[in-house]
Amino acid sequence: TGFRMPGSQSSRRRRVQCSHHSRQHDSVHEPSARTLECALPHRKHTGADHGADTHHDGRSESERSLQSARRIRRVLLEVRFAHSQKVGRTSESTPAWHAVSMRAILQRAADARVTVSGEVVGSFDGPGIVLLVGVTHGDDDAAAARLADKVYGLRIFEHRHASDATCLPPSAPREVSARDLELPVLIVSQFTLYAETRKGRRPTWDHAAPGTVAEPIIDAVAAAFTSLGAPVSTGRFGADMQVTFTNDGPVTISLEI
Repeated sequence: TGFRMPGSQSSRRRRVQCSHHSRQHDSVHEPSARTLECALPHRKHTGADHGADTHHDGRSESERSLQSARRIRRVLLEVRFAHSQKVGRTSESTPAWHAVSMRAILQRAADARVTVSGEVVGSFDGPGIVLLVGVTHGDDDAAAARLADKVYGLRIFEHRHASDATCLPPSAPREVSARDLELPVLIVSQFTLYAETRKGRRPTWDHAAPGTVAEPIIDAVAAAFTSLGAPVSTGRFGADMQVTFTNDGPVTISLEI
């Protein structure tokens, strides 16, 4: 009659025994590609029944089932890739730096200097900004300009940081920016901002751009600050630098552009 009792074998929860893993996969879990292939019917074909099991397109039932499983597997991979993009991860086929931005560490300083082999190559006295800049593969001059505009416009200073030569209007807010006070900026290239430390104990730097790409961007950052009227000094790209400064506050801000 076509009616089956609830306790019949066909109405029970189906479990697929995969001989490769020697374990059961519950149907409530997302099937893996291997499980789908293990679930395919494995029929022994003989010459007598081969013609009866072959469709008009010349493919056997097992071949059609295998093609369907492969199609499902492709859909699963597309869904997993879309989910990884949604939560901010990248797949193995996507470059690791695809979703990474230019990074910088801003520190409000009372004074600062950077030396190379005992020689002072950049410094300032009095209040200012020490900016450690990391460059990744997709950064360009536009990102450098956005970073400079953001940093120089952040209201992280107070009226006490103003010099005698700086005249603030009575209506000036309590917190003012480095641009308001025309304060200096010390820029230091810092590829270690892209350290990857999730695996093992030795950091990797895959997200950091190579020197031939990073150095022009660091120069563009310095030029962008100069165009905003900031007194700019820099470290020496690629050198072993010693950076010393007095963090005022302390105030340390991490930025991504």
